[in-house]
Amino acid sequence: MSRFEQIDPEQATGKPKELLDEVEASFGSIPNGFKVLAASPRAFRGYLDFENAVADGMLSERVRQQIAILVSNANECGYCLSAYTAAGGAVGVSEDDLVAARRGEASDIKSDAVLRFAKAVIDARGDVSDEVLAEAREAGLTDQELIEVVAVVALKTFTNYYNRLARPELDFPKVEIEAVA
Repeated sequence: MSRFEQIDPEQATGKPKELLDEVEASFGSIPNGFKVLAASPRAFRGYLDFENAVADGMLSERVRQQIAILVSNANECGYCLSAYTAAGGAVGVSEDDLVAARRGEASDIKSDAVLRFAKAVIDARGDVSDEVLAEAREAGLTDQELIEVVAVVALKTFTNYYNRLARPELDFPKVEIEAVA
């Protein structure tokens, strides 16, 4: 049971209603996590704007979902891990790569480099070593991509934290958090 009231889209008015309608138009439904976020229209608007800005960047939807899975697993957010695993599957991430993303790995070279860098960002809280940065660049990641990886990590950390706080009812197939060394 959620620790916060979920805004009922049928009863919502004003800005919360507008934002929930925007999510429904984009996703085809309104996940419970967004029904909680609607209690703060400014935070909700900020999230959606940041999400849309990152979506227009260099990183594909598939790799952004893989980063989201990695971040959610690292932050032990079961709600988000379940949601982003479902979203990743919906955009064509293979079952093997959905599982590997929890560890910061992928089957293709470029996605693997992105996820290894994202894991380093998470582990070092952004203060990655010169060696890690050089490895990412040697793997072909541009400065724009590296910065966008940090943006996705930050954005998904926000969703992890508010969903861990709120504990919305799970409305996706449950995915278990994987202990990663």
